[in-house]
Amino acid sequence: MTSPRRHSFHSNEAKVQLSYLITTYNKAGVIEETLRSLQNQIGVDPSEVEFICVDDASTDKTVKVLAVLAKADPRIQVIQNKDNQGPAIRINQAAKLARGEYLLPVDGDDYLPANATSYLLGLARKHSAPLVFGRSKRGDTAPNIDIGADVKVADDAFSFCAKKQIVHMGFLAKRSLWEQVGGADETIFIQDQSLPLKLSAAANRLVYASPVVYWLRPANEDNLSASKAQQHHDRFFSCYNIYTHKAELSPEAKQALMRQIVSAVWKHRRDQSNLAFLSSEFLNYIANRWLGYQLSRSRLERAKSAFLSLPGIRRKNG
Repeated sequence: MTSPRRHSFHSNEAKVQLSYLITTYNKAGVIEETLRSLQNQIGVDPSEVEFICVDDASTDKTVKVLAVLAKADPRIQVIQNKDNQGPAIRINQAAKLARGEYLLPVDGDDYLPANATSYLLGLARKHSAPLVFGRSKRGDTAPNIDIGADVKVADDAFSFCAKKQIVHMGFLAKRSLWEQVGGADETIFIQDQSLPLKLSAAANRLVYASPVVYWLRPANEDNLSASKAQQHHDRFFSCYNIYTHKAELSPEAKQALMRQIVSAVWKHRRDQSNLAFLSSEFLNYIANRWLGYQLSRSRLERAKSAFLSLPGIRRKNG
């Protein structure tokens, strides 16, 4: 890994209000547009933001494009890595270099509405919340957010996140909260499966905004989401790791996590077999939805073993 490069746009005494955490892998054709959407945010002081771009050993010209952009805008830091480790590790790498009071993660091919940053910051301050979520959506445009749209404030942040099944980008977090939980679970490949749960588990309050605050490009075969098995694996372990290791979970929170665990097990079975509706996984799924059925410890461990045996999974839990 190259040494992180610091730029002189901010003096040592200057306050950095917000750090954008940008992870890239083979995004040469789209990274400039992504960065422009962040550079052109309205309602924020441009001297109080920074862009931490961490590349995950791209094999295209992503780093060269970033270098040109960084030369024109010294708020941009570019960190190049020699090995491909996945988005969870790289987003944490970016966070460790960030100096902002707030962090806003962005994948290298996504973009924000022009008023998204000021909107999320405004909600965080208005409600004294260290964590603010909005909706994410795929599309080619990013219309401005209706700042008068409904929001929900949850003091039981973790139960809300688990019940809402928030597993996506499109959030703002205080850097102190991120540091408290250690960021994404690095035993899991995809970062947006574990980050919402880990952050909300330590947050004293969460704000959830109804508008779309984060836009993903239309899906293609290069997206991580194209691997359903990887998604189910990472969702299972994001929930399993907290369910089995966090002793102080409320009954409501444990029930919400179990709901996601059972769902991940069922959906993986559904994707693998035309006869899945005759399986015990489907019966467990229905019983969980209708009766609150929870997997026994032995069934939970069998599900864990089944996910560990899947071929082609990046960063299997052990």
